[in-house]
Amino acid sequence: ALHSSSTGRAAEAGVPGPAVADLAVAVSEGAANAIRHGKPPRWLSTRVADGVFTCRVHDSGPGLPDPLAGYLPPAPAGVGGRGLWLAHQLCDVVEVV
Repeated sequence: ALHSSSTGRAAEAGVPGPAVADLAVAVSEGAANAIRHGKPPRWLSTRVADGVFTCRVHDSGPGLPDPLAGYLPPAPAGVGGRGLWLAHQLCDVVEVV
């Protein structure tokens, strides 16, 4: 599936097992956001350069309406809004451009 290719490549690149599991969650959340809120084309790419593994989820949507989305914890009673926050908790770097 979508994240199995990214996690397989991460493992091949030497990313430790627990971090690969975190990556699977973060990529799933990013892909779900791209499908739910973005526009085609949507794609996933991975690369290793200078010992750094990078996974990129892309869509052609308008971007985030809130520049702080994902940086603050979501409201406990709210529905949704946890994907980017979770990705920020699990990954070394998350960029939304």
